[in-house]
Amino acid sequence: MTTIITKNSSTSSAAPAAGDLVAGELAVNTADKKLYTKNGSTVVKLVGSLGNQEANAVAITGGTITGMGTPSGSSDVSTKGYVDGLISTGASNAAAAAASATLANDWATKTSGTVAGGEYSAKYHAQAAATSASAASTSASNASTSASSASSAQAAAEAARDATLTAYDNFDDRYLGSKTADPSVDNDGNALVAGTLYFNSVSQIMKLYTGSAWVAAYVSGADYLSKANNLSDLTNAATARTNLGVAIGTNVQAYAANLTSWASKTAPSGTAVGDTDTQTLTNKTVEAGTFTNGYTEESFTSTPTSTITLDLANGSVQIITLGGNVTYTFPTPAAGKSFTLVQKQDGTGSRTVTWPASVKWPAGTAPTVTSTASKADKFVFTAIDSSSWLGSVAGQNYTV
Repeated sequence: MTTIITKNSSTSSAAPAAGDLVAGELAVNTADKKLYTKNGSTVVKLVGSLGNQEANAVAITGGTITGMGTPSGSSDVSTKGYVDGLISTGASNAAAAAASATLANDWATKTSGTVAGGEYSAKYHAQAAATSASAASTSASNASTSASSASSAQAAAEAARDATLTAYDNFDDRYLGSKTADPSVDNDGNALVAGTLYFNSVSQIMKLYTGSAWVAAYVSGADYLSKANNLSDLTNAATARTNLGVAIGTNVQAYAANLTSWASKTAPSGTAVGDTDTQTLTNKTVEAGTFTNGYTEESFTSTPTSTITLDLANGSVQIITLGGNVTYTFPTPAAGKSFTLVQKQDGTGSRTVTWPASVKWPAGTAPTVTSTASKADKFVFTAIDSSSWLGSVAGQNYTV
């Protein structure tokens, strides 16, 4: 394929002179993206001028068009300043028109004092004309002039009256006034439109028509609870709890500190014994615990063959039946703590006992335990500090 290269330049703003081209020859500026040719003796620009483009051929994205003049035709492009000026002028004209309407109403109806510039209204002049009827013959020329002014003023007054009546009718169609029930049509008998208001004199509520139903236009917050108050704005909290069926002492139990400790306890099975009632216990096992007389019964009985760990949680009286030689592990001493150990020999006979090093005996050596079968020894251990138990013999060789 043959490559055709036109005259060209990559320098911005560079354009060919008349002597650079012959009629119909093309030149392009690649930096400006503009195309030139020669028409007669004059170099013309083919691309880059909006004036000679086809309709909708130029698209401007993210830029602005400058240098436009004041539009003269209905399809001319206008500047923002020109449009803003029209808006400003329109606003001024609207304000002036409103002021003129007010003034026109005064010209038509004001009966005392001047309207503007020391002049009086048409109605004032009409009243003055009636008063001056007897002098009409001598004031004919003046009457003619006044009649003309009155006629013009009358026309203005009627126009102002009509505008006022129209405005009132429009308002009357939107606010229907006070009524005893929801209306189905407006004050002219026409269909209701959304946004219409009326005051219900029975419920004392301003109501709004939504387009399909009447609803309260506003409500008082005095009888509503605020989420931020977390029910602190109830008039009577006790009554509210009663109404909800959670009255304290009637429907629910008031908080007590001992409920917290009982929450972690295992519920008893079968019939529970209370602390105030009287029950007959048949074939029941009494575990360790403090009874009303203040004594603590034993709760631990074991027949060990080698080792056993004693725990104060098992009761203040520990009963051990020796089924073989045993080595004891005692609980950690705590000043003021004590327990009684009843140690039985089983029917086989003598067993050897090894005491922990934390036990201190008054004689310096551990006592000799009963070696006879079915005999028992009783020892009492008292914690004297955080590391030692003081052991003492409370009795030996009991027959069991």
